[in-house]
Amino acid sequence: MKSKICQCSTSKLGSVGPEQMHVVNEGWRNEYALWHEELKVWQDELKQARENLAKVLESLETHAKKLEKHGACLTIYGQQALEHEHARAKYQRGGSGVKLAALATSHQTDVEHHAHLREIHEQVKRLHHAVVARCSLLLKTCSDDRACSKQTSLQLPIQG
Repeated sequence: MKSKICQCSTSKLGSVGPEQMHVVNEGWRNEYALWHEELKVWQDELKQARENLAKVLESLETHAKKLEKHGACLTIYGQQALEHEHARAKYQRGGSGVKLAALATSHQTDVEHHAHLREIHEQVKRLHHAVVARCSLLLKTCSDDRACSKQTSLQLPIQG
């Protein structure tokens, strides 16, 4: 946002008197004071953001553990499904149907369990995509070189 405190151009300064120069300089001093106040607020906000990042890192660790647990559940579920398929294939080859009969009675429970796992997987997916997207956006925002390309140090004109 462009400052409205002093909107005179440097081309007009050569034709101004001491009083007008004083007004311009006073405007600059006010603007510098405002900039310092804003800088202090930004430093306080950055300090808070850094503290919040520690909490974010803890949350990411928790998320990683949830992903590991979810992966373990999927592995176990996959093994159980494979056992069911082996029992079915054995029965079809003329083997004992005892295990298959037991699996058939629990089939409705398995259907419900699978639906529950699907729901949990979708929740994990949505959360994961949101976390990764926001982390990527934060990283991109913080590392955007264009945001800092116009920063300059104070350069005073050399008076000869």
